Amino acid sequence: MYEAQILKTAGVMLVLVGSVMHIYYFNSILKVTRSLEQGWIRIRLVWLTLMVGLFSALYLVFALFSTHTDDTGLILLVSVMLFLGAVFVMITSQVLTGVFGVVKSFELIEKQRISDESMGIYNRVYFDLRLKEAHLLARRHRQTFSILLLEIDYLDQISHSHGMEYTGKFLASLGKLIKTSVRETDIVARYGQEEMAILLPNTVLAGARIAVTKIRKAVENKSFYLDDPSEINRVVVACTVSIGVAAYVPDIKTPDEIMRRADVALFKAKDKGRNQAAVYGE
Repeated sequence: MYEAQILKTAGVMLVLVGSVMHIYYFNSILKVTRSLEQGWIRIRLVWLTLMVGLFSALYLVFALFSTHTDDTGLILLVSVMLFLGAVFVMITSQVLTGVFGVVKSFELIEKQRISDESMGIYNRVYFDLRLKEAHLLARRHRQTFSILLLEIDYLDQISHSHGMEYTGKFLASLGKLIKTSVRETDIVARYGQEEMAILLPNTVLAGARIAVTKIRKAVENKSFYLDDPSEINRVVVACTVSIGVAAYVPDIKTPDEIMRRADVALFKAKDKGRNQAAVYGE
Protein backbone atom coordinates (compact mmCIF):
# COMPACT_ATOMS: atom_id res chain seq x y z
CA MET A 1 0.00 0.00 0.00
CA TYR A 2 2.80 2.37 0.93
CA GLU A 3 4.70 1.58 -2.29
CA ALA A 4 1.56 2.13 -4.34
CA GLN A 5 1.11 5.55 -2.74
CA ILE A 6 4.71 6.46 -3.58
CA LEU A 7 4.23 5.40 -7.21
CA LYS A 8 0.97 7.32 -7.40
CA THR A 9 2.63 10.44 -5.97
CA ALA A 10 5.52 10.07 -8.42
CA GLY A 11 3.06 9.87 -11.30
CA VAL A 12 1.25 13.00 -10.17
CA MET A 13 4.58 14.82 -9.81
CA LEU A 14 5.53 13.84 -13.37
CA VAL A 15 2.24 15.27 -14.62
CA LEU A 16 2.72 18.51 -12.67
CA VAL A 17 6.27 18.88 -13.99
CA GLY A 18 4.94 18.25 -17.50
CA SER A 19 2.30 20.93 -16.99
CA VAL A 20 4.94 23.44 -15.86
CA MET A 21 7.01 22.57 -18.94
CA HIS A 22 3.98 23.18 -21.14
CA ILE A 23 3.40 26.59 -19.56
CA TYR A 24 7.05 27.58 -19.96
CA TYR A 25 7.29 26.56 -23.60
CA PHE A 26 3.84 27.98 -24.28
CA ASN A 27 5.39 31.39 -23.59
CA SER A 28 8.39 30.60 -25.82
CA ILE A 29 6.20 29.62 -28.77
CA LEU A 30 3.94 32.62 -28.14
CA LYS A 31 6.92 35.01 -28.40
CA VAL A 32 7.91 33.51 -31.76
CA THR A 33 4.31 33.71 -32.99
CA ARG A 34 3.94 37.38 -32.04
CA SER A 35 7.14 38.31 -33.87
CA LEU A 36 5.90 36.90 -37.19
CA GLU A 37 3.98 38.82 -39.80
CA GLN A 38 0.49 37.73 -40.80
CA GLY A 39 0.54 34.57 -42.92
CA TRP A 40 -0.07 30.83 -42.94
CA ILE A 41 2.99 30.13 -40.78
CA ARG A 42 1.73 32.44 -38.04
CA ILE A 43 -1.76 30.91 -38.23
CA ARG A 44 -0.36 27.43 -37.68
CA LEU A 45 1.82 28.62 -34.82
CA VAL A 46 -1.25 30.20 -33.21
CA TRP A 47 -2.97 26.82 -33.34
CA LEU A 48 0.15 25.15 -31.92
CA THR A 49 0.25 27.69 -29.09
CA LEU A 50 -3.42 27.09 -28.28
CA MET A 51 -2.90 23.32 -28.29
CA VAL A 52 0.05 23.59 -25.89
CA GLY A 53 -2.03 25.78 -23.58
CA LEU A 54 -4.90 23.29 -23.72
CA PHE A 55 -2.59 20.37 -22.95
CA SER A 56 -1.24 22.24 -19.93
CA ALA A 57 -4.77 22.61 -18.57
CA LEU A 58 -5.57 18.95 -19.26
CA TYR A 59 -2.43 17.90 -17.39
CA LEU A 60 -3.70 19.72 -14.31
CA VAL A 61 -7.12 18.11 -14.71
CA PHE A 62 -5.51 14.67 -14.85
CA ALA A 63 -3.39 15.44 -11.77
CA LEU A 64 -6.60 16.34 -9.92
CA PHE A 65 -8.33 13.19 -11.21
CA SER A 66 -5.42 11.04 -10.01
CA THR A 67 -6.15 11.91 -6.40
CA HIS A 68 -9.59 10.27 -6.69
CA THR A 69 -8.62 6.88 -8.13
CA ASP A 70 -6.70 3.93 -6.74
CA ASP A 71 -5.56 2.45 -10.07
CA THR A 72 -1.88 3.11 -9.47
CA GLY A 73 -0.69 1.26 -12.57
CA LEU A 74 -2.93 3.28 -14.89
CA ILE A 75 -1.97 6.54 -13.23
CA LEU A 76 1.74 5.78 -13.52
CA LEU A 77 1.46 4.68 -17.16
CA VAL A 78 -0.52 7.73 -18.23
CA SER A 79 1.73 10.02 -16.19
CA VAL A 80 4.85 8.73 -17.96
CA MET A 81 3.14 9.14 -21.36
CA LEU A 82 2.08 12.69 -20.52
CA PHE A 83 5.56 13.55 -19.27
CA LEU A 84 7.10 12.24 -22.49
CA GLY A 85 4.57 14.40 -24.34
CA ALA A 86 5.84 17.41 -22.40
CA VAL A 87 9.41 16.47 -23.34
CA PHE A 88 8.32 16.35 -26.99
CA VAL A 89 6.82 19.83 -26.67
CA MET A 90 10.07 21.02 -25.08
CA ILE A 91 12.20 19.65 -27.93
CA THR A 92 9.80 21.04 -30.56
CA SER A 93 9.85 24.47 -28.92
CA GLN A 94 13.65 24.53 -28.67
CA VAL A 95 14.03 23.51 -32.32
CA LEU A 96 11.44 26.11 -33.36
CA THR A 97 13.08 28.97 -31.47
CA GLY A 98 16.52 27.87 -32.68
CA VAL A 99 15.47 27.78 -36.32
CA PHE A 100 13.67 31.10 -35.90
CA GLY A 101 16.82 32.65 -34.44
CA VAL A 102 18.92 31.43 -37.37
CA VAL A 103 16.37 32.75 -39.87
CA LYS A 104 16.32 36.13 -38.12
CA SER A 105 20.12 36.24 -38.24
CA PHE A 106 20.13 35.55 -41.97
CA GLU A 107 17.44 38.20 -42.48
CA LEU A 108 19.57 40.72 -40.58
CA ILE A 109 22.65 39.84 -42.64
CA GLU A 110 20.66 40.11 -45.86
CA LYS A 111 19.19 43.45 -44.79
CA GLN A 112 22.64 44.80 -44.00
CA ARG A 113 23.90 43.56 -47.37
CA ILE A 114 21.25 45.41 -49.39
CA SER A 115 20.63 48.46 -47.19
CA ASP A 116 22.27 51.80 -46.57
CA GLU A 117 21.98 52.07 -42.81
CA SER A 118 22.72 55.80 -42.68
CA MET A 119 19.61 56.67 -44.74
CA GLY A 120 17.42 53.66 -44.03
CA ILE A 121 16.99 52.87 -47.73
CA TYR A 122 18.42 50.32 -50.15
CA ASN A 123 22.01 50.53 -51.37
CA ARG A 124 23.43 50.55 -54.87
CA VAL A 125 24.02 46.78 -54.93
CA TYR A 126 20.32 46.07 -54.49
CA PHE A 127 19.27 48.88 -56.81
CA ASP A 128 21.47 47.58 -59.64
CA LEU A 129 19.96 44.12 -59.19
CA ARG A 130 16.39 45.41 -59.39
CA LEU A 131 17.29 47.65 -62.32
CA LYS A 132 18.56 44.64 -64.28
CA GLU A 133 15.30 42.81 -63.53
CA ALA A 134 13.21 45.79 -64.66
CA HIS A 135 15.23 46.16 -67.86
CA LEU A 136 14.89 42.46 -68.64
CA LEU A 137 11.12 42.56 -68.11
CA ALA A 138 10.85 45.66 -70.27
CA ARG A 139 12.69 44.05 -73.19
CA ARG A 140 10.96 40.67 -72.97
CA HIS A 141 7.42 41.64 -72.06
CA ARG A 142 7.21 45.22 -73.34
CA GLN A 143 6.84 46.62 -69.86
CA THR A 144 8.08 50.07 -68.96
CA PHE A 145 9.81 51.81 -66.10
CA SER A 146 11.41 55.14 -65.27
CA ILE A 147 14.50 56.21 -63.34
CA LEU A 148 14.89 59.23 -61.09
CA LEU A 149 18.42 60.24 -60.15
CA LEU A 150 18.47 62.69 -57.23
CA GLU A 151 21.31 64.75 -55.86
CA ILE A 152 21.14 66.46 -52.47
CA ASP A 153 21.97 70.07 -53.20
CA TYR A 154 25.02 71.34 -51.32
CA LEU A 155 25.28 68.39 -48.94
CA ASP A 156 28.92 69.27 -48.31
CA GLN A 157 27.86 72.64 -46.89
CA ILE A 158 25.46 70.92 -44.49
CA SER A 159 28.26 68.61 -43.36
CA HIS A 160 30.68 71.49 -42.81
CA SER A 161 28.11 73.58 -40.94
CA HIS A 162 26.66 70.91 -38.65
CA GLY A 163 29.21 68.12 -38.43
CA MET A 164 28.94 64.40 -39.07
CA GLU A 165 26.51 63.62 -36.22
CA TYR A 166 23.82 66.02 -37.38
CA THR A 167 24.47 65.20 -41.02
CA GLY A 168 23.77 61.55 -40.23
CA LYS A 169 20.47 62.48 -38.58
CA PHE A 170 19.60 64.65 -41.56
CA LEU A 171 20.29 61.86 -44.06
CA ALA A 172 18.15 59.42 -42.05
CA SER A 173 15.25 61.90 -42.00
CA LEU A 174 15.64 62.63 -45.70
CA GLY A 175 15.65 58.94 -46.59
CA LYS A 176 12.44 58.43 -44.61
CA LEU A 177 10.81 61.41 -46.31
CA ILE A 178 11.71 60.18 -49.80
CA LYS A 179 10.36 56.70 -49.05
CA THR A 180 7.03 58.09 -47.88
CA SER A 181 6.79 60.27 -50.99
CA VAL A 182 6.75 57.34 -53.44
CA ARG A 183 4.81 54.11 -53.83
CA GLU A 184 5.61 50.97 -51.86
CA THR A 185 6.57 49.23 -55.10
CA ASP A 186 9.16 51.88 -55.98
CA ILE A 187 12.80 51.16 -55.16
CA VAL A 188 14.61 53.97 -53.33
CA ALA A 189 18.36 53.56 -52.94
CA ARG A 190 21.47 55.53 -52.10
CA TYR A 191 23.49 55.66 -55.30
CA GLY A 192 26.48 57.74 -54.28
CA GLN A 193 27.73 60.07 -51.58
CA GLU A 194 25.21 62.77 -52.49
CA GLU A 195 22.95 60.83 -54.84
CA MET A 196 19.86 58.69 -54.57
CA ALA A 197 18.24 56.66 -57.32
CA ILE A 198 14.59 55.67 -57.58
CA LEU A 199 13.26 52.92 -59.80
CA LEU A 200 9.61 53.43 -60.76
CA PRO A 201 8.26 50.12 -62.14
CA ASN A 202 5.46 50.22 -64.72
CA THR A 203 5.74 53.99 -64.95
CA VAL A 204 5.78 56.03 -68.14
CA LEU A 205 7.27 59.51 -68.38
CA ALA A 206 4.03 61.24 -67.38
CA GLY A 207 3.92 59.25 -64.14
CA ALA A 208 7.58 59.99 -63.49
CA ARG A 209 6.91 63.72 -63.80
CA ILE A 210 4.22 63.47 -61.13
CA ALA A 211 6.58 61.60 -58.82
CA VAL A 212 9.33 64.17 -59.39
CA THR A 213 7.09 67.09 -58.49
CA LYS A 214 5.85 65.35 -55.36
CA ILE A 215 9.36 64.48 -54.16
CA ARG A 216 10.92 67.85 -54.95
CA LYS A 217 8.12 69.79 -53.22
CA ALA A 218 8.14 67.48 -50.19
CA VAL A 219 11.86 68.05 -49.65
CA GLU A 220 11.69 71.77 -50.37
CA ASN A 221 8.90 72.32 -47.83
CA LYS A 222 10.42 70.15 -45.11
CA SER A 223 12.28 71.48 -42.08
CA PHE A 224 14.60 68.79 -40.76
CA TYR A 225 14.88 69.01 -36.97
CA LEU A 226 18.08 67.29 -35.97
CA ASP A 227 17.45 67.40 -32.22
CA ASP A 228 14.52 68.05 -29.89
CA PRO A 229 12.16 70.53 -31.67
CA SER A 230 11.28 72.03 -28.27
CA GLU A 231 14.86 73.15 -27.63
CA ILE A 232 15.51 76.87 -27.95
CA ASN A 233 18.77 76.35 -29.83
CA ARG A 234 17.47 73.52 -31.97
CA VAL A 235 19.29 72.59 -35.17
CA VAL A 236 17.11 72.94 -38.25
CA VAL A 237 18.24 72.09 -41.76
CA ALA A 238 16.46 72.95 -44.98
CA CYS A 239 17.55 71.43 -48.25
CA THR A 240 16.53 70.84 -51.83
CA VAL A 241 17.21 68.15 -54.40
CA SER A 242 17.94 68.23 -58.10
CA ILE A 243 16.43 65.40 -60.13
CA GLY A 244 17.24 63.85 -63.47
CA VAL A 245 14.58 61.74 -65.18
CA ALA A 246 14.92 59.02 -67.80
CA ALA A 247 12.15 56.73 -69.05
CA TYR A 248 12.72 53.36 -70.69
CA VAL A 249 12.42 53.23 -74.46
CA PRO A 250 13.11 50.18 -76.67
CA ASP A 251 16.43 51.51 -77.97
CA ILE A 252 17.94 51.31 -74.46
CA LYS A 253 19.98 48.12 -74.69
CA THR A 254 21.53 47.99 -71.21
CA PRO A 255 20.67 49.13 -67.67
CA ASP A 256 23.80 51.30 -67.70
CA GLU A 257 22.41 53.25 -70.65
CA ILE A 258 19.28 54.41 -68.85
CA MET A 259 21.37 55.40 -65.82
CA ARG A 260 23.66 57.37 -68.11
CA ARG A 261 20.64 59.20 -69.49
CA ALA A 262 19.35 59.96 -66.01
CA ASP A 263 22.79 61.30 -65.09
CA VAL A 264 22.80 63.57 -68.16
CA ALA A 265 19.37 64.87 -67.13
CA LEU A 266 20.58 65.42 -63.56
CA PHE A 267 23.52 67.48 -64.80
CA LYS A 268 21.08 69.58 -66.79
CA ALA A 269 18.87 70.09 -63.71
CA LYS A 270 21.85 71.27 -61.64
CA ASP A 271 22.95 73.53 -64.45
CA LYS A 272 19.57 75.27 -64.28
CA GLY A 273 20.28 76.39 -60.72
CA ARG A 274 19.54 73.45 -58.38
CA ASN A 275 16.15 72.53 -56.88
CA GLN A 276 15.18 71.73 -60.44
CA ALA A 277 14.22 68.68 -62.47
CA ALA A 278 15.10 67.79 -66.03
CA VAL A 279 14.06 65.01 -68.40
CA TYR A 280 16.54 63.34 -70.72
CA GLY A 281 16.05 64.49 -74.30
CA GLU A 282 14.07 67.63 -73.44
